Amino acid sequence: MSAPTPAQRLFLHVGLPKSGTTYLQGLLANNRPALKENGFIYPFIRAECMFHAAVELRGLHGRWRLDRDVVDGTWQKLLDRIRGFGGTGIISHELFAGAREDAVERVVRDTRDLEVHLVVTARDLTRQASAFWQEAVKNGNPWSFAEFADRMLTEPPPVAEEGTFWRQQDLGAVLRRWAPVAAPEHVHLVTVPRTGGDRTALWRRFADALGLDPAALDPGLARSANESLGTAEIALLRQVLLALDGRLREPHYAHVVKRFFSQRVLSQFESARPVTPEDVRLRLDAVVEGWAALVAERGHRVHGDLDELRPAAAPAGAPDPDDVRPEELVANVPGIIAEMLVEIATLRTQVEGPKRLPPLPDAPSAAAPDAPPAAAPTPDPA
Repeated sequence: MSAPTPAQRLFLHVGLPKSGTTYLQGLLANNRPALKENGFIYPFIRAECMFHAAVELRGLHGRWRLDRDVVDGTWQKLLDRIRGFGGTGIISHELFAGAREDAVERVVRDTRDLEVHLVVTARDLTRQASAFWQEAVKNGNPWSFAEFADRMLTEPPPVAEEGTFWRQQDLGAVLRRWAPVAAPEHVHLVTVPRTGGDRTALWRRFADALGLDPAALDPGLARSANESLGTAEIALLRQVLLALDGRLREPHYAHVVKRFFSQRVLSQFESARPVTPEDVRLRLDAVVEGWAALVAERGHRVHGDLDELRPAAAPAGAPDPDDVRPEELVANVPGIIAEMLVEIATLRTQVEGPKRLPPLPDAPSAAAPDAPPAAAPTPDPA
């Protein structure tokens, strides 16, 4: 009697958000041919198909203002593409982390013929806290870090509300909600290395969870991670949000404020990165103890070191994220305005009608030989 055919494998990567997910997804997406040569598929249906699948399962169409006719059916198409390939499938998006029980039940129903492995990436809670706060500001919430900490970083509740820090970052709750999808030995926890280490270490750990030779993919093909802002840039963005007073809503907000102003313009300038204050770190430390006990009890595989999840102490002399001096706040404003003026001029070259401008030169050119000399600046009476 012949042995039964092994079930096709599916690795479902569910985040957590801000745990290197953008880096890993870019690396997988840009190495699709190499993946297929090694028996893996990171299926492509259309741009943002993984995001659409997560939105569909979680029912977040309204939040992201997405048309159901475009989004619904994406999850099934990804599974169909994997089954048609015949090898090992990989699906990844951080939005899966906050899924409710009904979404998890659907995943169980839809993957009964597959051997599902759950992959969860997680990192130091103090880094997660400052990253989550920054992302909340980028998404339009002008609160200070102190306001965020007071409202979001108390002990994780039994059931965290949608969109809150703990809904997405409570590793223990995520593991419990997703437990029906995979056998305990098929749950892989990948820890993100501490700051300053080898950037490819995260990929090597993730590849180990997949059972893939990390050298099979080119880490240089990964797209850049989400642009991080310094405390001065975050403070300036908060002031801009207050001045906007809700006048830009989706989809305009995402395109203009988040992607262009925050992630493209502000990210060019550098100031001290936000560091979670010591009093908040102490509140987070006990949470990780519970996570470690749960992982050990269930026998989940750890790729990395559980100690890397423990909140790191703030460096000596690190300023509070809300302590930004006025001169720091305005230091880069001229450069920021210059970037925006160039963007406006560029857009004016693309409109039709009397406001259209000729194309911009590729780079600023020197003054023509017959151009009159620039006038000397007038002394400031002050």
